Amino acid sequence: MIRIRLTQPKAFLFYPLHKTVQPAFVVDTTEVFAEKLELLRLHHSQFGKTAEEFGVLAQGLGDYLHGLETRDRHYGAQVGVRFGEALVSDKPWRLSGLEDLLR
Repeated sequence: MIRIRLTQPKAFLFYPLHKTVQPAFVVDTTEVFAEKLELLRLHHSQFGKTAEEFGVLAQGLGDYLHGLETRDRHYGAQVGVRFGEALVSDKPWRLSGLEDLLR
């Protein structure tokens, strides 16, 4: 008999898509940002059109990829890099010390 032990995650990290929030962490994505945009452009039906081309009123900057770049620059600037991806925690993390972040 095989026994599987299920454990519940201690916390969840979320990537905020549609709003700017105060992140728990910002990951430096500067080295991979161009590749990220290239991969998103492969999904032209989802990310290649401007808001006007979708028939909706643009809110703010218009097309999604430009907004994504702006958001990633904003989060990157918060931690002193060119591009960053924000991660938001569902609750505070319990740490015994800063070394817990490295494990």
